[in-house]
Amino acid sequence: MERVKNNRIKLQDIFVRYGDDFLTHHNLTYVQLKAMKAIAGCSTELMGYHNYYCDQCGHREIAYNSCRNRHCPHCQWIKQELWIDRIKSQLLPVRYFHVVFTLPESLNPLVLINQSLLYNILFESAWHSLRQAGKNSAFLGADVGAVAILHTWGQTLSLHPHIHLLIPAGGLDSDGWQWVRTSKKFFVPVKALSKMFRAKFILSQITGRQINRCPVCNQGVMRLLRPPGELF
Repeated sequence: MERVKNNRIKLQDIFVRYGDDFLTHHNLTYVQLKAMKAIAGCSTELMGYHNYYCDQCGHREIAYNSCRNRHCPHCQWIKQELWIDRIKSQLLPVRYFHVVFTLPESLNPLVLINQSLLYNILFESAWHSLRQAGKNSAFLGADVGAVAILHTWGQTLSLHPHIHLLIPAGGLDSDGWQWVRTSKKFFVPVKALSKMFRAKFILSQITGRQINRCPVCNQGVMRLLRPPGELF
C-alpha cells in the first residue's frame, strides 16, 4: 500500500484503495455509507475547490474543500481538540470516577433500526441510575453531575453501543449549598449500579416507548418479515 509522507497510513487511503471491494461484500447503512464516501473524498477534487491567485505575479494555487463529516479524522480533529478544551474548562478541581454503561450484544439488531430512540433511552437510563445512586445516603447522599459521551463502536469497529461518564467524586447537598465529597475509590458498587440501570432501561421500553412505530398509522409496530421460504 502507498504510504503518505509521514509514513502513516490514513483511513482515507484504506477507503480509496479497498472501499469498492468492501462494499461488494458488506451492507452499510445510509449514514455509514455517507461517512465512508465523504472520508474517501475529503480534500480532493470530489469535494470541490477554491482557486487562489497572486494579484502581483499571477501565481495560482488550488485548495480542495474538506468533507466536514463529523466522522472524518482528517478534517475534524481541530473541532475535536476544541471540544476537549471546552470540556476541560468545565471540569471541577476534584477527583473523578470513570463509569461505563453498555448495552448487551443481543440488542444490536434492535439498535440498528431504532438508533435515535434507544440511544436516548441509554442516556436517560444511565443518568437516572447515577442520580438515584448518588442521592442514596449509603453511597453519597448528594446530587451528582457527569459528562457523558456516547460510543457506538468498539475497538474492533463492531457495533458496541456504550456510554462513558466522568463523574465528580462528590456532589451538592439537598440545599445546593454544600459540597459533599467522598473518599471512596469507586462511585457505587458495580452490581448495585447495574441493577438500577437494567431496571430503568427495561422500564423505559415498556412504559410509553413504542419501538419502531409504524410511520403511517402511528399505531402498529414495524416487524421484520421472515424469508419467503418461512412465511408459512
